[in-house]
Amino acid sequence: MKVTSYAVARPNYYDRNSISTYQSYDAGASPHSGTTRWTTTVAAGKKLQVEQAIVGYYVTVVGTVAGNYGSQLYVVGQILATVGAATNVVGANTYVNPPGIITIYGGETLYAVTYNFTTGGTVNHLTNFKGTTFDA
Repeated sequence: MKVTSYAVARPNYYDRNSISTYQSYDAGASPHSGTTRWTTTVAAGKKLQVEQAIVGYYVTVVGTVAGNYGSQLYVVGQILATVGAATNVVGANTYVNPPGIITIYGGETLYAVTYNFTTGGTVNHLTNFKGTTFDA
């Protein structure tokens, strides 16, 4: 009787038809309600490993009336990272990098949202990520 194993070592993710995936939004925005700046949907049969991400803001013009503002990164409707404030000071800023590597599966979406509820102020928002998409 021949004994054999069907367990076959799988190649690493970066050797499975991988491509680099990147999205970014970095711009000054006047007052606005929650606005989606970019989306990335993972194709069926694929996975995406988010290796680096950042969300942040920088106040460039103070509002005549202070209000909340911020940047957010979502995965399938759940907040992955968020920064926000209501500081009415030029130069106020915060940037956050979500820790670790995040895996997103086929059919799931990663997206960025910004908001600025000041009156007349301008906030520079930054939301981006870099990852590797590969065969699942």
